[in-house]
Amino acid sequence: MRQTPETLQDELRAIVLEHDTDFDAATIEVRPSKAGIYTGVTFTVSRVSREQLETLYRAFHAHHLVRVVM
Repeated sequence: MRQTPETLQDELRAIVLEHDTDFDAATIEVRPSKAGIYTGVTFTVSRVSREQLETLYRAFHAHHLVRVVM
């Protein structure tokens, strides 16, 4: 079964909420790549420490469908 971008977005949102309980899901931006092969997802988090950002980065990087984390 192929995972849809909506499912991926839900999984990544859950990761963000683990690290930033005040996260506003309305700030999520989703866009396809130019070729339509990949989906870009942007999360805006605030008031998190460097340690929280590093942990969030590692959690995104560990997700099996995530290719790049910036």
